Amino acid sequence: MGYDAHGCSRRMSIMAVEIRERIYHDRKHPYLSQSYNNLSIIYVRKKQLKKALKWQLKAYFGRLESKNPDSLDMAQSYHNLSVIYCQACKLEKANFYSEKAIEIRLDKLNPLSSDIAVSYDNVSIIRKKEEQYADALSYQNKAIEIRTSPGYARQLPLAKSYQNLAEILFLLNNLEEALVAIDSALLIKENLSFRLPDFERECKILREKITAKT
Repeated sequence: MGYDAHGCSRRMSIMAVEIRERIYHDRKHPYLSQSYNNLSIIYVRKKQLKKALKWQLKAYFGRLESKNPDSLDMAQSYHNLSVIYCQACKLEKANFYSEKAIEIRLDKLNPLSSDIAVSYDNVSIIRKKEEQYADALSYQNKAIEIRTSPGYARQLPLAKSYQNLAEILFLLNNLEEALVAIDSALLIKENLSFRLPDFERECKILREKITAKT
């Protein structure tokens, strides 16, 4: 029987929530909201969106009631709600929360912050689902510009940005650039110190689609 990393993380996060709920009777306490947020992220990774939304809303309302609605923690909840609604194909809500997250992050963070790149990735994915491919391309290029700036390591987030870029270029029928993008994603993956079989499989399937049309 294989090791279930997600299952272990979920159990640990549930334990953290239970302990902190006993310690902090004020449901607005930032440590408690962060535990709710962490558990929500785990459920997003497991594609259990109803549970992810339940816990993210707990984090969101706790942070909202803390009377600091423009905090970076609040931006985190806005972003994560956007991701959940995007995956659930509720794109109007996904757009609403992504705009809130970006507004706060652009105001409070360095323009080259990785959190801003994450927000641009998310907007690009939303625009792609809306079939607004030119906008999707613009936002994805903004994310890649940040992640290829000096001081950034060529890690998984950049590989995923290139993967999404390749998908957008493929949908725009820009096959040569799509092939360069997907090969860039695979090259970064090869240099990582850990295996990513699902990511590698998705990239190879996309590469086959691109080459079949060239």
